[in-house]
Amino acid sequence: MLRVNSDPSRIVSVTLSGTAGGLWGGTQKAISGTLTIKPGYKFRTSLGLQRTDASLDAPVGDFVRTIWTARTNYSFNTNMFVDAFAQYDPDTKQFNTNIRLNVIHHPLSDLFIVYNEQRITDGVNVNPGRSIILKATQMVAF
Repeated sequence: MLRVNSDPSRIVSVTLSGTAGGLWGGTQKAISGTLTIKPGYKFRTSLGLQRTDASLDAPVGDFVRTIWTARTNYSFNTNMFVDAFAQYDPDTKQFNTNIRLNVIHHPLSDLFIVYNEQRITDGVNVNPGRSIILKATQMVAF
């Protein structure tokens, strides 16, 4: 595995990586890259690409897969932030989105509100899957 990173404390940073070798019962060659822009301490966004060329034993066989990703984070303050993640697979035309609001009301006690959407387009129909999740954690001292 080879990995190259530029300085992540800069406004613009890049990460590149490559892998070649074994994967389960076969082999793989994978490359990935991420471009991150961080104009201030409250906001960060990145765009990534991952491409994998694998040759596996039956029943899977050979495949090449490309995945595009986008990630954004905004911190309102030290106790509240929002994360958004999107992923697109052009081969299957599948698009996934996940948006999460995190509120820290006490140390180790959080409230998460998550919106998740999945879209699969087959050229004619769009089959969405959507969910809203509410999760609360509370630290209890014994």
